[in-house]
Amino acid sequence: MATWSNKPPEDVEQTGTSGLGGAEARSNADKNAQRRVPSWYGRQCSLTGVSVFDASHIVDVQAVNCIGEESLTVWRYLRMFWPLQKIEAFDIIGEELRNILPLEPTAHRLWDRNRFGLRPIPHPENPSSIYIQFVWFDHYHNTIGLGESGGESIDKDLHDTRREFVDSATQKLGCEHVAHGDVYEFRTTSPTRNPLPQLRFLQLRFAIQKLFVGVKAAGSLEHIFGGEPPEDTGGPSPDESFMPRDWAMMLEEARRLGILDERNEKLWRKSILEKARRDYLQEMARRQELMDEMGPESGEEEKQEQQEEEEEQEEKEEDEVAEVQPVRHDQN
Repeated sequence: MATWSNKPPEDVEQTGTSGLGGAEARSNADKNAQRRVPSWYGRQCSLTGVSVFDASHIVDVQAVNCIGEESLTVWRYLRMFWPLQKIEAFDIIGEELRNILPLEPTAHRLWDRNRFGLRPIPHPENPSSIYIQFVWFDHYHNTIGLGESGGESIDKDLHDTRREFVDSATQKLGCEHVAHGDVYEFRTTSPTRNPLPQLRFLQLRFAIQKLFVGVKAAGSLEHIFGGEPPEDTGGPSPDESFMPRDWAMMLEEARRLGILDERNEKLWRKSILEKARRDYLQEMARRQELMDEMGPESGEEEKQEQQEEEEEQEEKEEDEVAEVQPVRHDQN
């Protein structure tokens, strides 16, 4: 279950730094996790209680595959802050169930665009509980002297439907905003059967999001995009689906701030897309080589085993009850 309270960020001890953003992951184990985990939360958003949700990834599975490669990903920045051996040892295999957090589509979008972060805090005594503090990064910017004041509009993007109130002026029933500093306690009655989100994954994502909050500042973007743009290689630009999300956001911000004009933005975008497409094709070729080495029979056996596992799991899920259901908890 998840319980709620509100504390200023400075009143909660921060434990650890690290963090990265969600994305699509299509392994069989990940598909299974995306199907199973939301039922533990009562099939509702863990932050707002809304019944329309996405099975959001805490850590981008595709980004993990890029560790150690010279690719245009956040890992190049992360290496400045974490020892390289720790990054290369990072893996989510076997931890797929702990890499999913149900979020309503609006919350998922804002989280992926680094509008807010989820700051993980270990429970001091109970291993079956963790705390997660909600941080609007516009407010975080203000506290460290960056950016302009974040207007009230961002606070109106998310409402916790479990925190109802009656407006004293209109007597109408409403729901409270999800506010900067809100703390949610996530509890599980079965850490092995229904594990909580992995603390390391949450730490990793939160730290990399804080890094991008700084990278998106004008000075950092000027340093990245201020030189001569890449030369045009000719030919059409690759499909936008190849664009890494972190670079898409930085290009958008650089254009908004006037650091890039339309022409230079297109040159940078095309260069990044071409590099991302090359990386993708190389990865697909590598996977095909592995499949060719294994032979067609092994692939069919793997599909059959996976189908049997999914059928067995679906039978179990029919009797599965919510184990991490979000519930409001006021803390004075």
